[in-house]
Amino acid sequence: MDAFKKMLNSRDFDNISLSKAEAFAAIGVCALAADNLLVPDEMEHLLLLLSEIPLFKGYSQQRKNKMLNFLLELVRRKGIETTIVKAKETLPPELRSAAFQVAKEIIWSDGEYHPTEEAFLQHLRQVLELPEEPDS
Repeated sequence: MDAFKKMLNSRDFDNISLSKAEAFAAIGVCALAADNLLVPDEMEHLLLLLSEIPLFKGYSQQRKNKMLNFLLELVRRKGIETTIVKAKETLPPELRSAAFQVAKEIIWSDGEYHPTEEAFLQHLRQVLELPEEPDS
């Protein structure tokens, strides 16, 4: 068993708490999983977006990859809903809008917008307690 698998097995996914950075990234990972299709290009896009956010300054590519793999496993084991709720517990209100914008960017990055993704964004907005956006 490699070190990453040992780390995953040693983490208690029932009583997990996320760091601020993990919580922010978890919102993006949930967006990746919203359509039940995990596309490598979307993961690369998320990594690029995180690289542009000051919260992840100093995170190496390896550290971000490891974190995203952990979060994908959290989503796999506990589901999107539980992951979003766990993320909200740690994510400060001032970062919630930015995390939501990252989720939107991930969902729209493949050029397709599925009804499940629209429902995901509406639910995410409610969970994060963000105001509705005015219609354009």
